[in-house]
Amino acid sequence: MQESPKAREIYSNLLKNLGHEDNTEMQFPVTYNKTKMYYFESGCAKVNYYLTNFYNKKSYIYPIFLDTFHCQIRYPNKNHPQAEATMKMLDIVNFAERKNIAEVGWEIVFDKQPMYFTMMERLRLLVKLKAETERLVKSAQKKTEMFGDFRPVAGDMLMEKPFGPKMDLGFSEQSIKLGSKQREKIAKKYGFGDIKEDGCQYGRYDENMILHPV
Repeated sequence: MQESPKAREIYSNLLKNLGHEDNTEMQFPVTYNKTKMYYFESGCAKVNYYLTNFYNKKSYIYPIFLDTFHCQIRYPNKNHPQAEATMKMLDIVNFAERKNIAEVGWEIVFDKQPMYFTMMERLRLLVKLKAETERLVKSAQKKTEMFGDFRPVAGDMLMEKPFGPKMDLGFSEQSIKLGSKQREKIAKKYGFGDIKEDGCQYGRYDENMILHPV
């Protein structure tokens, strides 16, 4: 379904009929980027660290609704076959708790195939990625400028999608599988939980701004 006033109306009616009426105003997500360059004898790697602020869970689930709901019924309910994806997301993010949610992640661009970097260089880069991931999560806890206008309070959530190749295997199906598993393990060290049905990991801030697995 394409984004439109009618789509937003159908979405709001679906939430209401699912027992989650929410008059919160939806907002367009805003992404903040921070790029770092890492130089090695074999080449260099540009890493883009990013955070996308969705401002509320209603806005976060809306794109998923658009991707999975293709019916013009004005008042859909839980019995509609295309409502399943939206219902699952309501459960995953605990929609009843009306809080904010944001996505964090990083993307790497190498100046050559990563397999041509030495094992020690790849290890050094991995250590830097782990340290920066920790700093990103902690910077949100400390409410610094790192995350733009994302200022988490108790109950707010962070999401990340562990997807990417393993640096020493190039770009292949097996490499992506192993690399994604590696990213999942890194995220778990900093407060993210197991991968959910949507392929993402989630964490929730407590009263002390510490991220806990969801």
